[in-house]
Amino acid sequence: MHSGDELNPAVRMGLSPGQTVKEIGRHDDADELVREGMAEATGRDLLDPDDATAADLILLWFREGDGDLEDSLARAAEALETGGDIWLLTPNEGRSGAVPAEDIADAADAVGLTPTDSVAAGSAWNAARLAAPGEARDRRSGSGASGESRAE
Repeated sequence: MHSGDELNPAVRMGLSPGQTVKEIGRHDDADELVREGMAEATGRDLLDPDDATAADLILLWFREGDGDLEDSLARAAEALETGGDIWLLTPNEGRSGAVPAEDIADAADAVGLTPTDSVAAGSAWNAARLAAPGEARDRRSGSGASGESRAE
């Protein structure tokens, strides 16, 4: 690890070389250092929302007023490879466009996602990792997202 890597939110978010990241909901207020850090960590350009490639990770920028969070999460999940994550970036509490944590939890639950992690993503954004329940359980136990999911 380079001495500056711990400052790169993408490293704290667990991105690794070769992963594909699709970016959704980017506006002028998106943190360019976060975006550049993701491209640096993966060695790949970020995919735009219209790219048909399924992604290993979705970077979803979302602000209060951007529409329905549940719908945005459901659409993001459709563009995700099995076993991938959605990192939901929302403005920090107290900033314009901040999304209450309970709204994130409710929307995630409604589409079958579980918050597993949270990191500061730049000076103005918080990133919450959302995973399918099987993947969330695997990550907490340290076993990864391998294997087939069981029917319930």
